[in-house]
Amino acid sequence: MTNLGNTVLGRMLLKEKPSKGWSSPQAIEGFKRMFSTYHAQVSNPILKEGTDLYQIKGIFGTKQEIQPDLKKHFAEYERLGLITTANSISSLDEAIDAIGHENRINPIKYLKEATIDLTGLCNLKCRHCYRGGSHEGEYGLSVEQLKEALNPLFTAGVKQFTFTGGEPTLRAKDLITLIDYINRNSYPKRIAVLSNGAFPKPHELVQELAQRDHVFLQLSLDSYEREATDHNRGVPGTFAKVKKVVQLSKKEGLPVTLQVHMLGNNRSEEAQANSEYFGNNVHSVSETKGMLMFGNAVENGHLPSYKHFITLGGLSPKYSHNAGWCKGFTRPTRLIIRADGEVTNCNYTYALPEEFGNLNSSSMVDIINNIQGTRAYEMFKDGSIESYQEELDKNIFGRRFSTSCEPMALTLAYGMIKEKLIREGAKDPVAQANLEVARKYKYAH
Repeated sequence: MTNLGNTVLGRMLLKEKPSKGWSSPQAIEGFKRMFSTYHAQVSNPILKEGTDLYQIKGIFGTKQEIQPDLKKHFAEYERLGLITTANSISSLDEAIDAIGHENRINPIKYLKEATIDLTGLCNLKCRHCYRGGSHEGEYGLSVEQLKEALNPLFTAGVKQFTFTGGEPTLRAKDLITLIDYINRNSYPKRIAVLSNGAFPKPHELVQELAQRDHVFLQLSLDSYEREATDHNRGVPGTFAKVKKVVQLSKKEGLPVTLQVHMLGNNRSEEAQANSEYFGNNVHSVSETKGMLMFGNAVENGHLPSYKHFITLGGLSPKYSHNAGWCKGFTRPTRLIIRADGEVTNCNYTYALPEEFGNLNSSSMVDIINNIQGTRAYEMFKDGSIESYQEELDKNIFGRRFSTSCEPMALTLAYGMIKEKLIREGAKDPVAQANLEVARKYKYAH
């Protein structure tokens, strides 16, 4: 056995620029040099023995012993949450094998984006809302909770941030505070605000957003026709409010993108005129011709959906993304912070009893470090999700699906709810789990 001495464990991934708040440029450069292997995946970590050996255990690999001039910065690196130190006694080969295995399977290295559901509240009543409408009990996490949750994501090199809801502009003051916090403490590429465009005091908020770096506004319509949009949004005047926000944003220099669900008659003269107007006044327009069938979209089943080609039991890990199991739970490229504190990677898995963890009871660092220990992760690894799809009631969920997102979310929710019911001693967990999933996604009342 070889005494490896002190071991430096890289807790979080640093991709390019480190987070702010350092004591000196030397500390920054030292950390970047120490974790230089974070810039390229290294399949064979290197350990060097020495009289004062330090082993760098990073997500992408291991780089030789640390130079003496860097050791003086260890306390600072620990304070920033970048490393922890621990004593390790193991054989060199065992250590290399263990580190190499962790490097290959650790999901953190794929993380690029964070989405913050700032609130579950909404001021519209959309007939296609996948969450089923406003969640009156979900005001959202406090600003301080969200700041604390974002800090390790800054350290992890996350550069893309999205605020959504509910309707995030219902917490306009907190939204601006958090945007400023992101810009002040990280190096974002973009900060997106996803809004229905029907927010109060639009001129004031548009001005505030336009003054911030890296921010753009994403708006949505259900049609280029005013009446169709207002009808599907459940509130008269919505279309006009979106148009007003576009006008204000162009005046203030705030970039806007627009997503249009192509409901209604989009060939009418009105629709053609509005299509041309938005095309000339926003940064980009994307048009979609269907809905994923969750929540209100299921309840209002006459809404157009995407082309259907997948049935229950038709998913397999052997297939590509559209017909295969989503890799988001085993290799998440983004994390979503829900308004109730739950951390996940998928907008549509809100019916799960638990996802990656909840910020009301765990820190973001602990949640990220435990992704591989969650049941959601394990179900994809042990194959149980593939067998559970056969247990979904085809009398309830017997329709065809457009992508793997729909049956995946249904199956994942069913499996976790069924296992929970079994632990609780339910007499018929299969039937009960099917009914509970159906109610959560509005396939049944």
